[in-house]
Amino acid sequence: MLITTDTPLIFWSVLSAAALFRAERRPQLDRAAYGLYALCGVFIGCAFLSKYFAVVLGLAYLVYFFMYRRDRLPGLAVLVLCSLPGPAINIAYNMSHGWSNIMFNVYNRNEDAVFEWRKPLTYAGMMVYLITPAAFWMALRYRTSLVAAARSQRLLACLVVVPLLFFALLSFKKIIGLHWVLSFYPFGFAFLAFALPAERLKACAQGIALFAGLHVLVVAGLHMTSLENWRNVKIYPQIIRGYKTAEILQQVSAPGTVLMADAYVPASIYGFARRQYMPVFGIGRFHARQDDMLVDFSIYQGKTIRVISGGAPRLEDFAPYFDAVRALSVTQDGASFYVVEGTNFNYQAYRSGVLATIHSRFFNIPSWLPMTGCPFCERLCGEVRCPK
Repeated sequence: MLITTDTPLIFWSVLSAAALFRAERRPQLDRAAYGLYALCGVFIGCAFLSKYFAVVLGLAYLVYFFMYRRDRLPGLAVLVLCSLPGPAINIAYNMSHGWSNIMFNVYNRNEDAVFEWRKPLTYAGMMVYLITPAAFWMALRYRTSLVAAARSQRLLACLVVVPLLFFALLSFKKIIGLHWVLSFYPFGFAFLAFALPAERLKACAQGIALFAGLHVLVVAGLHMTSLENWRNVKIYPQIIRGYKTAEILQQVSAPGTVLMADAYVPASIYGFARRQYMPVFGIGRFHARQDDMLVDFSIYQGKTIRVISGGAPRLEDFAPYFDAVRALSVTQDGASFYVVEGTNFNYQAYRSGVLATIHSRFFNIPSWLPMTGCPFCERLCGEVRCPK
């Protein structure tokens, strides 16, 4: 949690909302009110730089102002104006980096987005879990109080209802990640505090504490187990990879060889242990396209490369890019790990077979998007935008 973009998103979102609440409490649009609207805009701009879900917070603001506070539209104008540096910085970055954020969030990750009933049902179940069964039951039992609170706390209600509806609509085609809704969490519990009868708040808090306590017990129980207890579990190799990373790397390393992994998650784990970036060999998936920005595979021309794989590798997938390939295996605490060793890496073959495929699959950048740079394209074809 501490290393994800959700942490600064929550921080700046709450600061933005707090400034807006203070501005709305001002009886008139005076200098102090405009200053608070400006702060609200600056903070939501910072939230946008943290993660694009800040747009949903902005949508909640728009709904609130146009439904309930049209008399304060000048304040909204100041808010929007002061938020613009955030999107401007983001646009400038994307223009010089092949629109990587836009390609991921709008295009590449949505290629297989189709309707399935399990998706909205999963979202509904997840929301019950996140707000806790106790709070959900209280909300159902005192739903008339929630409606009354929505009338008296209109801004807070918008900060809760608009994101809920947004993600509900999105859930018809996408699986909503648990962390997607985290930045709107504080507003939901604040709304419950206003909505529930005062005498029921303690019972609600006790129910939430009990539910949280059950999770603490589970975590404590897991902490008391040993690696041996997990030997027959399907994810045992992944557990070992996380706990015995240095030992695995010691086994697979060899003088004069370059270490890579076959996917981004293991590459990031190994790279963290080595304190250096570890490339991903192969096409990969739409997630985590960091190699496209950071890795110049031409520097590995002629080198011996060892690719760590979580499963038994297909040597024919590697053979076109080396003079010779062989499969190795190592065992760590009973878990098997596989290594493909390729000698005399052929960059031109890799460029034609892998990098060109990556370009056609993940870099279909719309022609109407202006570009000032694209590290991947510039290495691949020497131009900011490679011909299709």
